[in-house]
Amino acid sequence: MRTTPLTFTKTAGVHYAQIDYARLVKARGGVAVVGIEDEDGDVARQAVPIPDGDVIVGFGPSASPTAAGARQLADLGIRSLSTTGAPGFSPAPLEDVTYAVNQAYLFTKVTEGARRVYAFRLGDDGASATAQKASLAELDAQLVEEVYEKHTARFRVGRFSRTPGGRDFTNVAIDVAQAKAVRIAADVCTLLGVSSALGFIHRGDRLSFAYDLASAFEMSDVIPIGFLVGARKFADLADVEAVVDEELHDRRVASRMIEAVSRILA
Repeated sequence: MRTTPLTFTKTAGVHYAQIDYARLVKARGGVAVVGIEDEDGDVARQAVPIPDGDVIVGFGPSASPTAAGARQLADLGIRSLSTTGAPGFSPAPLEDVTYAVNQAYLFTKVTEGARRVYAFRLGDDGASATAQKASLAELDAQLVEEVYEKHTARFRVGRFSRTPGGRDFTNVAIDVAQAKAVRIAADVCTLLGVSSALGFIHRGDRLSFAYDLASAFEMSDVIPIGFLVGARKFADLADVEAVVDEELHDRRVASRMIEAVSRILA
């Protein structure tokens, strides 16, 4: 049996890898990936070199981090993150990453920060560089509506109205995906030393920046995941959450949020 490979990529100055269906344990000289036992009881074990610098490992739905495991990895300079925003786990911040905090305080106008959030949402840094915040908000709303129309037609759900707290399959799935995205964003803020209350679009909440960061993935991930999972018409909320977890992990949303923070606060 083979283990799940653990490959580090450098994202915004941070070495990031994610894992699922396996465990990461301390080993001589570093860490090792331990695969799940197969029918014969065999266990695969593979040593993994730790990169120099700041290191984050994202744990997927079948390898969720625990406080005890996170403490062991922290002793080796590795920080743990749930790729699905698993409740009950709060990551420890990276000790050396302070750029985000310092850069955040350089903003003298919230409008500039809002422009950067919209730029990431719209995927167009140039078009958002000098536009008015109100214009960006209007364009953003139009594009969100287009995404809803596109997925409504694709999944043939008939007439769809986005209603937070709605009881139809699609609204439930979008609510779940949105809540998990916010939890992932809040954990990323903690890891990178960003105040989650530092809001540019969302204001006046202790998770304002986490909402900003999560909203940057609304059109690309949250809405599509909601329609994809909603179309399967799960009667059990646990099934909805499980499939949303898999989608968030497979799309590497946590890693992309780390990159988004560096771009928004650069």
